[in-house]
Amino acid sequence: MMTKKMIDTGEREIQVLVDNKVAVSNVTRMFEKMGYSVAQGGEGTDLTVTGTGGDSAAQPAAKDSDEGSLEDVAILVSGKELGKEDRELGEVLIKGFLGAMAERDRPPRVVALMNEGVFLALDDHTALESLRQLEAKGTELLVCGTCTTHFGVTDRVGAGVVSNMFDISEALLGVARTVCLG
Repeated sequence: MMTKKMIDTGEREIQVLVDNKVAVSNVTRMFEKMGYSVAQGGEGTDLTVTGTGGDSAAQPAAKDSDEGSLEDVAILVSGKELGKEDRELGEVLIKGFLGAMAERDRPPRVVALMNEGVFLALDDHTALESLRQLEAKGTELLVCGTCTTHFGVTDRVGAGVVSNMFDISEALLGVARTVCLG
């Protein structure tokens, strides 16, 4: 959040100190989206990301003019099943739903995975291939880093970007409609 504020004030060189690789990735993506060149350094928990330059004209991708299409929709998934009564059925349903989204010519702009939804992006989950297909078609796949840390699965994420609440909330609020599942 402090880095975003510095970018918004027009700073041309910003050095950010972080203590983990996920934070390095998050800060790097933010700098790159805003037109900064990026340098990384440090070891262990003493890591730095330096952004230089900046482009005040750089902004997140503009919304598509056809607001009724899935291209202006975000899907927030907070569970590893769709529904509550039968977990096995719920897993089949969420996999089917994501598979159907992946088959579309124009998939949703964003899929955000939070809470138990992060399990869908793990390297051994049956929904992983559908998430990879969505990414290949241009869907931004954001996986909650707080959630993956809580469950101890960060190293097993096989699709998407391990992200943060700022990026996820920006992505969800930057579309015409958000669909919540979970």
